[in-house]
Amino acid sequence: MQAIDTPSSVVGNVHNVVTSGFHGFLRYISPDTKNFPRKQLRAAEAASILSVPGTGIGMVFENDPTSVDYFQEGKGTDDANVAIANAAAAGAPKTAPIFFAVDYDATTDNIQGPILTYFQEVHAAMDAAGILTGIYGSGEACEAMKQAGVAHFTWLAQSRGWSGFLKWKPKADIIQGPGATVAGLDVDTDFVVNEAVLWTA
Repeated sequence: MQAIDTPSSVVGNVHNVVTSGFHGFLRYISPDTKNFPRKQLRAAEAASILSVPGTGIGMVFENDPTSVDYFQEGKGTDDANVAIANAAAAGAPKTAPIFFAVDYDATTDNIQGPILTYFQEVHAAMDAAGILTGIYGSGEACEAMKQAGVAHFTWLAQSRGWSGFLKWKPKADIIQGPGATVAGLDVDTDFVVNEAVLWTA
């Protein structure tokens, strides 16, 4: 399924996006920010998406994790608890996984150290809530978390220069593509290989 990911609300624009050929909507459940005041998926937006036949929603949590400094001890538990609460508030079923972002080309030491600890914490909290965990990141990060058993699904970042991109691409559940303007929205395009990662009506 062709999809978009965007930090902007799609309320009032769902039909236009679908008409453009995109039926998947990958939206944030991390809190709104100053730069993106409508970043967080809300129940009304989710309902507007799912009112259009054939659509699906994917959920991602990212609070600007652009360096190893983000992944401090305890942060995974905190982020998972916020993500779980926000997903429930948006009306998401527990069958819908939540992806957590590693939005930089992490080194092997970063991945096997603080990032692995972060995902161990995330997975523990998510597992206790009965929700599956996903990771967004480089091929190397995706592979490591999948092999460690702390991520069930992987979303491969579009940056081909990041470690492990070509190796992991055939195994990814979502593959991010280039940026584009779709129905007036600035988005990244995506291909959802495994539609089980989406929440549908």
